Amino acid sequence: MNLMKRYELQDRLLLEIRKGNEAGALRAVKEWNGQNAPKIIEDKLAEWKWDLIQMNALMVREVRTAGAAQPVLHELDSEYMRRIWTAGDEELCRKLMEEMAVRYCGLVRQMETQGYSPLVRNVILAVNADLSSALTLQYLSENLGVNRSYLSSRFKREVGITLTDYVTEQRIRYAADLLLTTSYPVLTVARCVGITDSHYFGRIFKKKMGKTPGEYRRQKKER
Repeated sequence: MNLMKRYELQDRLLLEIRKGNEAGALRAVKEWNGQNAPKIIEDKLAEWKWDLIQMNALMVREVRTAGAAQPVLHELDSEYMRRIWTAGDEELCRKLMEEMAVRYCGLVRQMETQGYSPLVRNVILAVNADLSSALTLQYLSENLGVNRSYLSSRFKREVGITLTDYVTEQRIRYAADLLLTTSYPVLTVARCVGITDSHYFGRIFKKKMGKTPGEYRRQKKER
């Protein structure tokens, strides 16, 4: 794996953890695990452990920034440091990487949904789990087994905005992050957030962010 690809995968993984997106984080980890790391030291297992220690520290930073309780985070960090040091082979290191991503994503999701009813919490988790899905009110109400009107009114009462507006905001936030952390073409970014019409994507992105996707990427990277 060349260094630029390595850094891009790392940024993608941390982005997914920041969102609490377990599925996205696992995709990034599996791609990372499937690549050959640059050979820095002769001992391959030691190199894996060094990678894991670095990634654990970066994941901890992301979750701490999101507001995780320090005692819980410290306990999880200490647990993984012990398990990394005692890992006996490369396969165990790969599994540890996946497990770390899942558990740190779980912490972020817990924080994001505190204070909401179980129904609204499940909606938020469903939306953030896969923004590429068809996240219409009809789709979500059917999947959660609730009346569409009830879901709509309950969500707006608790969250303060409509479910449709919430989905759009999450999609644009995710798209903005992807524009800065990947080299994906704008159309690919749009598809990653569930929008297949590039013109529509550009229009709503500019409405929310004040710039077209291309302008946003260029101006942010020039700073």
